[in-house]
Amino acid sequence: MTFMTLVFEDKCVFEAMWVVLSNYSMQALELEIRTLLKQFVRALRDESRLCDHDMSSIFRGRSHFISRKIAHGVHIEGQTRGLAQGGSDDGEQDLDDGDNEEEMNANDDQDDEAPEVGDIDVSEFRGLISSSPAFQLFLDEIYNLAFPSFKKTLERLFARWKRKGKHPDSTTQVETIVGELAYSQPNVITITQQPPGWVNQLKGFIEEFTGEPWEWWPLAPKLKPLQKGQVQIMWNCKCSRARTEVVPREFAMRLKKLVDKASITSKPPRRDSQPAVPEPAHHSPEAGPSTIPRMPTSHSPRHSSTQMAPDSSIRPRRAFHVMEAEPLRAIFFLVYNGTIFPWGRGLKRSKIHSRSLCDNLFYSQMREEYWKHRGWWRKWLGLYTFEGCDFYLVSTLFGLSIAACLHQPLASYP
Repeated sequence: MTFMTLVFEDKCVFEAMWVVLSNYSMQALELEIRTLLKQFVRALRDESRLCDHDMSSIFRGRSHFISRKIAHGVHIEGQTRGLAQGGSDDGEQDLDDGDNEEEMNANDDQDDEAPEVGDIDVSEFRGLISSSPAFQLFLDEIYNLAFPSFKKTLERLFARWKRKGKHPDSTTQVETIVGELAYSQPNVITITQQPPGWVNQLKGFIEEFTGEPWEWWPLAPKLKPLQKGQVQIMWNCKCSRARTEVVPREFAMRLKKLVDKASITSKPPRRDSQPAVPEPAHHSPEAGPSTIPRMPTSHSPRHSSTQMAPDSSIRPRRAFHVMEAEPLRAIFFLVYNGTIFPWGRGLKRSKIHSRSLCDNLFYSQMREEYWKHRGWWRKWLGLYTFEGCDFYLVSTLFGLSIAACLHQPLASYP
């Protein structure tokens, strides 16, 4: 069939499917492809709203048949090509941990209702599917089955951790840490079981005495005391700030093993491809250069002939969501300064560009802007109050168009 031919034309994707078939089973490959096909169909359906062609109807209700044809086709084609069994260089795959079958059984096994499909123009079908962003992302996900990116292995680690449910109280914290690690991608994670020092104990005494948590910046935040079965993990954020968290020991050991493996695991040969196309710079009149340099997000070879920007593999949770070009996003930080002097009274504003900023660096810049508007005199001789923020989505602020591309009606600020 034409769709299977399109998939097999990509050599690296075929190699990834052969690795899964060699290390696991025909059923494992079939179930994984079927799950990805369902996501691919939903992505095509979303794309059809932006164009005149709805190709998703060809696949709806046929994921079981197509996935079986692809899995058997990989087996036959691999034997025809004389490929050796086992495509992994290190003999260990990310899925090979006893949880793969459980993950696949958790997927939806029901097909959508198959609509009636008329005659299909093969050349038009090939052109539309091969140029579809959803199809390229579908190939990405197949490739990630055998050669997962760092972000993908983190997602699988968290999914297994959450499903086991051994430490339900720490699930939210672990999810936040996984999201931050996927962004910063540290090369080293350090684990220690030493309890926090006397400085941290002093911070805890002050917070207990006042009855409320304190904002310790620019000092390090207060660490939670180590409980039974917990350890302290440390890594460097992309903003160069040392990060420390207290997590369950089992999760910390799995996480350290994952990070260490990601930095030394050998990868298959990289396919000849075009150089990555740099992301066009978006600068407004007030915009300065990006504070954080962009870093590659994966050491895995990319299969697509058209390479994406280095940081584009960090996708939102909806992996197949089609993102339209959008303007540079920034946070306008407003501080109302009340004082007895009329020249210092009024609403002060700053523009903080939020692109490529981690949480720590963004909040650090927000505090600096707050101090700048409040004044260093008040900072050192007055009470340091920073109770919180209200966030508003506006279309116009001080004469600047902020969200003109959005379709929903928004408020305006004079």
